[in-house]
Amino acid sequence: MDFLYSVQKTITIDMSDLKWKESIGYLDENIIGRIEGYFGGREAEFGFEKSIFMFWILKEEKELLHKPRPLQNYNNHVYFLYDEICSGKELVLIDSKNSTREKQDLANS
Repeated sequence: MDFLYSVQKTITIDMSDLKWKESIGYLDENIIGRIEGYFGGREAEFGFEKSIFMFWILKEEKELLHKPRPLQNYNNHVYFLYDEICSGKELVLIDSKNSTREKQDLANS
């Protein structure tokens, strides 16, 4: 890991809405360009199996110069405690109480 990020905003875009570009017109031009680039690349490579997409607008908060990584690789997402990630250790432990939480659990927490 190189950086810690915070979520500044989440947006949902419905590609079936012909005015979807207008719906994101309030965003910074750089962010709009990145979203349009994503859709252009997605269309060229894979197409769209669904019309609704969610995006997380992130902000770099802290550079992790020690490049922390877990003791093993995981096939899904895992959680880390902030203090563990920022400890300066290269090998960091996952937050085991959160490593198997379901999406529903997260939505309700």
